[in-house]
Amino acid sequence: MQHGVEIGVLAEPAAKREACRAITRTLPEWFGRPEANAAYADGMVHRDVLAANLGGAVVAVLATEVRFGVTLELWWLGVRRDLHRRGIGTALVARACDQARQAGLRYAAVSTLGPSWPDANYAATRAFYAAMGFAPIVEVETGATSIPMIWMVRAL
Repeated sequence: MQHGVEIGVLAEPAAKREACRAITRTLPEWFGRPEANAAYADGMVHRDVLAANLGGAVVAVLATEVRFGVTLELWWLGVRRDLHRRGIGTALVARACDQARQAGLRYAAVSTLGPSWPDANYAATRAFYAAMGFAPIVEVETGATSIPMIWMVRAL
């Protein structure tokens, strides 16, 4: 991971929203729908958020939610575009999974765009999660646009 990056909890609702908005703006390949982006920013408020800070600025965010008392859902992850492939996302996921395991949770799960929708950026996203030990379990179509989403899980 990049030297000088610190991971901590982001608790203040406005800070969660703004961090999500700022990171989303650097990632149009993944977050190109303004209405969805607004929902992500608002959704941060009700979730636990880990943030990676570099030089006093939030450069990555991971929002999580506990499901059914046994599963940590990785609800939203974004790393500022210019800092991809430096271990920051890996460090955030590892920290969240470690904390979940210590809290007695058994699984971690994530949903992302599925492979039946050809997109090189989301293929890279699935490869990232696979490298972190997540395995695909099901692809389902969601919403009025029938977007195929894949669920991936791993044991903690």
